[in-house]
Amino acid sequence: MSDLIEIFKLVKESVGSLIGRKQVVAEKSWDEVVTALDKLSELTNQHVKAVAEVTGPLVSEGNLSETSRRYSQLVNNPDFPQGYDEIRGILVAARTLPNFNGATIQNHIQIVLDELYRFQYAVFTLSWDSYRVADAVVEAARVATSQEAPLDDIARASEPFINTFIGLFQEETNLNMKGTPTTREALIWLVQQWAHSWQRHVQRTLYGGQGLNSAIAQLKMQRHA
Repeated sequence: MSDLIEIFKLVKESVGSLIGRKQVVAEKSWDEVVTALDKLSELTNQHVKAVAEVTGPLVSEGNLSETSRRYSQLVNNPDFPQGYDEIRGILVAARTLPNFNGATIQNHIQIVLDELYRFQYAVFTLSWDSYRVADAVVEAARVATSQEAPLDDIARASEPFINTFIGLFQEETNLNMKGTPTTREALIWLVQQWAHSWQRHVQRTLYGGQGLNSAIAQLKMQRHA
């Protein structure tokens, strides 16, 4: 059974605790910022787990239909973007306070905001658009489960994934393709590679040496600098 629903439940509870907190930043500045950063770590880690739950059936079992269903669930979940917006609001509000006037702290806050944007850009596939991805995965699943899929349908279903390999996940991509897929099996393999590259790209933006987790830790250290 998928853990995606349990992840969504945890995220909803976490985001609920953030609502309205930017109004009290001025009273407890560093406490509120640290709490927001802890929540950001929690949300992003849950988001990475959710991506793994989405891609798992396809990457490990070739089950494109189940990944399509889970991807649609993830795209339509409002709590992740709401949580990121709340945290961004807290950090932006903190920048106006005396405790955060120093150039070094201002710079570290900006780095967290920049890395958060980069993470969201990756996890929401913003260079392609999450809903377009969902539609493309649904169409690929439909073609892959069709017993008599015409070559034109296979080519059409493959095209979005081929096009987005270059640029979207360029550093993750080691795709060795010889022309457009002509079979359902080749189509499934292509989307598998796309999903695996997406998952790795999301992980890199969070856990990489200069990723969001590092930026969060560096900002926290400024409290006692």
